[in-house]
Amino acid sequence: SLDKRAIDIAVSPIIGEMPVRFEYAPLYEEEFVIAMRAGNPLTRGLTLKRYCAAPHLLVSASGDPQGFVDDVLAVRGLSRRVAFVASSFMLALAAIGETDLIAAIPRRLAEEHCDRFGLVFVPPPLPIQTYPICVITTKAAMADAGVAWLFGRLQQVVRETPPCSAHRHS
Repeated sequence: SLDKRAIDIAVSPIIGEMPVRFEYAPLYEEEFVIAMRAGNPLTRGLTLKRYCAAPHLLVSASGDPQGFVDDVLAVRGLSRRVAFVASSFMLALAAIGETDLIAAIPRRLAEEHCDRFGLVFVPPPLPIQTYPICVITTKAAMADAGVAWLFGRLQQVVRETPPCSAHRHS
């Protein structure tokens, strides 16, 4: 979408190397938590075994049914069943609230929206690294003064906004 100029700026985790055609700046480090419907049986204890056996929702803008959690599991010789792929975290929250699917989502998103969707979140049952959440655009788009201003403004707003202090675990 950025390459096609369908959007000018994205805010997204960066996992791996970014191609040189992109301009990006880290906004903050994000950790992931496991979100689920408040009545999900897994709220009573999410072991690694129960986690792997559960139906998962994966957020993937590209539609790829494998994510970074699958890589973490594979190192341990484990896997999970991705039952649904959502294109955005907000869609994921709505879907989790109506099903027994579970999903790894950014902690800040969970803190902000879980109550609204009737969800709870817990720490993952295995170590998942944090990821930088970045503002991203193409270098070509930065030639547009409005895009360059918004790129810088997003960085400024994040620097000036205190982190979430509420932690709502099950």
